[in-house]
Amino acid sequence: MIARLARLGLLLVALTSPGAAQQTSRATPHGALRSDEPVRGWTILSNSEVDDLAVIAAAPKYRINHLELSHEVIMDLNEVRDEKKRALVNRLVDSAHATGVREVVVWDHALYELAYYPERFRTGPDGTIDLDDPAFWAWLKQDYREMLDRVPAADGIVLTFIETGARAERQHSRVMNTPQEKLAAVVNAVADVVIGERHLNLYARTFSYTHEEYRAIIGAVEC
Repeated sequence: MIARLARLGLLLVALTSPGAAQQTSRATPHGALRSDEPVRGWTILSNSEVDDLAVIAAAPKYRINHLELSHEVIMDLNEVRDEKKRALVNRLVDSAHATGVREVVVWDHALYELAYYPERFRTGPDGTIDLDDPAFWAWLKQDYREMLDRVPAADGIVLTFIETGARAERQHSRVMNTPQEKLAAVVNAVADVVIGERHLNLYARTFSYTHEEYRAIIGAVEC
């Protein structure tokens, strides 16, 4: 169930204020924040490393304990297969940890474009993924293991499961009859690896453009 997520939020909001600049945090060992710890977060969107490092250097003044790497740094976790992207992500993660930021997480979206997934799984109508095939879920989990291995110091993932390439709710299943069930299945599969195996945090970042999408999201949370 999506309720198993270490931290679930419909939108993760930075919780910092200028007044916090008066107190500098002491460096602490990095790792996933506990569910009872407040999140004081910033998000870095630019791939300008000089500017990114300047932001990271300022983080202790604001007692930042959570840093997200997104957009031009990394939008999808599979981008770590690009050596240049992977190297930048790892340098920024290491720099943030060295500065005392407790948790550094990277962005991801699920599912990716249909063409990303092996053709043997795209056997549903119009080339959609057959979500009833156990081999697909085994492949998906192994893919996440391999991607996480390339960013070993990252403390978690911020997962968007709406506004993605191959929308999970549009994939084929004879067993899962609702969009809610399909969304929940994807998030739970990712959580099995991120939380269950790696003991990292998984943040659910989502929103809706329509009432139908909103009902699907809320229903997935309740599945």
